[in-house]
Amino acid sequence: MQVTVVPGVRLEHKVSVSIDAKEVGTQLDVVATEIARKVQVPGGYRKFALKVARVRQLYRKDISAQVASDIIQETVFKAIQETGLDTLGTPEVVHMDMPWYGTGFSYSVRVEARPTFEKLHYKGLLLPVTGREVTTEMVDEAVERVRSEHIERIPFTGALLEQGLEVELAAEPVTDDPELLESLTRALTLILGPDAVRPFLLEKLVGAPVGSVIEVDAPAGQMPGWTEPSKREVEVRWKVTVTDPKSLVRPPADDELARKAGNNSLLALRGALREKLEKELKDEENRVQSEAIADQLVGRNRIRLPERVVSEIYQERLKEKARVLKQSYPDVGEELLTRLLQYQASEELYRTILGTRLEFVLEEVARLEQITVSDEELEARIDELAEESEMSEEYVRSRIGDEEKESLRHSLRRQRAREVVTRHAVRIPAEEYAAQDRRLRAASMHGRRVRKSSGFRRARARRARNNG
Repeated sequence: MQVTVVPGVRLEHKVSVSIDAKEVGTQLDVVATEIARKVQVPGGYRKFALKVARVRQLYRKDISAQVASDIIQETVFKAIQETGLDTLGTPEVVHMDMPWYGTGFSYSVRVEARPTFEKLHYKGLLLPVTGREVTTEMVDEAVERVRSEHIERIPFTGALLEQGLEVELAAEPVTDDPELLESLTRALTLILGPDAVRPFLLEKLVGAPVGSVIEVDAPAGQMPGWTEPSKREVEVRWKVTVTDPKSLVRPPADDELARKAGNNSLLALRGALREKLEKELKDEENRVQSEAIADQLVGRNRIRLPERVVSEIYQERLKEKARVLKQSYPDVGEELLTRLLQYQASEELYRTILGTRLEFVLEEVARLEQITVSDEELEARIDELAEESEMSEEYVRSRIGDEEKESLRHSLRRQRAREVVTRHAVRIPAEEYAAQDRRLRAASMHGRRVRKSSGFRRARARRARNNG
């Protein structure tokens, strides 16, 4: 077997493989014999060798195609290994002869090599630290949010209003007096309570269906929004929209709230909420730090990306996005779903490129730091996946083959590499990091404009000399 490599553009290479005629002939004999045992050939050949010879004549194309496929499968990865190329993805056959007796067999495949780094910058990156802590005010707000989730709804009656409960209703004046209208429309919410009971409303409110509009004649001075003293006694017809006349809300007291939230006391509830808030702040800080590390790793390590690998990842992501869109909008037609997908395609491609570049950088960090993942660590990760999915361990393991295990191993390597980068990072306040990031982005944009303008000036000077 002879192997030659023809370098192409970017990361693509063409690998050509040649097999000598003797080996090709042996493979042809094997395939022809197998076919002769399976098919019926007219003529009643008493000698099997004669039948094989006849099969070669009748099934030449089939034999040749089968031999070509077998040889490529047996030799392509050995040939690539001989070249010393660190390739990605599946080789793509771009040329192939049809093998037959007396001639050799040659084929060519296109492969993409893994990106290489002249120098990797991953130490001394900036790590923003927020330093935020949970305050008493934050816990108080969380308690009130929980209280609003456990509000009790009780039947609506006029007696309850007199006891001190309140209900909000939208009130709109109906009048032709422009001055009166201007003074009243500033307040469209009518509050009924122990200090502001409008007896003329109770009779009509009780029992009124939700969403209905009732009309009430009342002096302007008895309704909200009244600002004009001279109009105090003017009778105005009001349209009051009934929001929910048959039920009111009553927030639970502290001890009752704690019990409803699954705690023994308000103090225990506040402690649980504080822990939850601390976790949320920590998760938010981790997210900000992760994005900062990713931005710096990608920005400081420019590499060429394997186009076919990026394209394959991009197509898989589009398929997944199309599936999610179809589940989210089952009643939307195919044409609109296609337009939605096209609208998101460019953003998805951008994310794919950045994500792929980051993965290659982290893989290189893992190689330089000699990070490995043992079988025990891989098995522990599979156990975690089973626990997170709330499925049986046997079922999860049955769905994870060798390819999925290798993918998990690479994922763990990249995770450890990110931890190494974070460990070597320089921690600075988040506000300072944001200011530096803005300055760097502004300088980058200015550099692009300078390069563009200087290139324009050079081109203009060349044209002037040529026209000279």
